[in-house]
Amino acid sequence: MSYKVFFKKLLIFSIIVLSVDFLIGKCLRLLYFNETNGLHARTTYNLEKSREDVIILGSSRANHHYDSRILEEKFHLSSYNGGRDGNFLLFNIAQAKIILSRYTPKIIIIDLKIDDLFWNSQELDRLSSLLPYYRKNLIIKDIIFMRGWTERIKLLSNIYPFNSEIVTIAAGNFEFNRKRNNNNDIRGFVPLNSVINDTLSIYNYELKDLDFVKIKLLQTLLKECKQKKVKVCLVTSPYFLKIGNSTLFENTIHNYFGNVKYISFLNDARFNDRKLFADKFHLNNRGSSLFTNILVDSLRNLMINKK
Repeated sequence: MSYKVFFKKLLIFSIIVLSVDFLIGKCLRLLYFNETNGLHARTTYNLEKSREDVIILGSSRANHHYDSRILEEKFHLSSYNGGRDGNFLLFNIAQAKIILSRYTPKIIIIDLKIDDLFWNSQELDRLSSLLPYYRKNLIIKDIIFMRGWTERIKLLSNIYPFNSEIVTIAAGNFEFNRKRNNNNDIRGFVPLNSVINDTLSIYNYELKDLDFVKIKLLQTLLKECKQKKVKVCLVTSPYFLKIGNSTLFENTIHNYFGNVKYISFLNDARFNDRKLFADKFHLNNRGSSLFTNILVDSLRNLMINKK
């Protein structure tokens, strides 16, 4: 085979691959951003459309713990719960950066898990949730590129940002799933109705490998919020666990983020009742109502003392 024929076939093959990537990628993008309810739709709303006064960020614990209705009723401020299942601190820092590039909320609440400041390789994998928004929000490229140098090349593909979300995209476009999710979604807040059948157990907190990249990114975000006069509150919401050495975690927060309001509900006796929890890590609907009402008083102090 002559070089001329080889390169001709290579050119044709490349055109076919690029065309398929373009067409499938465009279809996936259309279907993804066509979702009106569910996980993807909530994230899209939070990143691209939210204009609420109070924004809640965090993992599934934030999503199931902070009742937007109570915050609105008590504060007379609009609120949106941007917590997302299976996503952690890096994802939430990226969310905040995108939101702040669009508008300035009055309050941002960031729910911190007790392991959020540790190095976690899985957390980089979960940043795939941000990929559909990358091209519109280059402000988060540094966080996305933490996944590895090949990310710059992979993101040239139109399919790649969606290849880990295909099943969820398909489910999100079924009419049944749209109605089901619409019933569970309350301004981003998704209540859990189950009750754990277990006793309070002990978890001994140990100070493992701190991720100073994450710490620095959060410090930078908090500085930006201060410059834009956004009031920020870091919160560790309740666990159905007796946390040993809890002050070690709380002191770490104060050491690195001491100029920001921090509220800890670790080992709070008001949350020793299993009937308030769906599992050891998540409050149920009854528990989230109690928690949000208690939190409101502390947030009132934040609004009064940090004007």
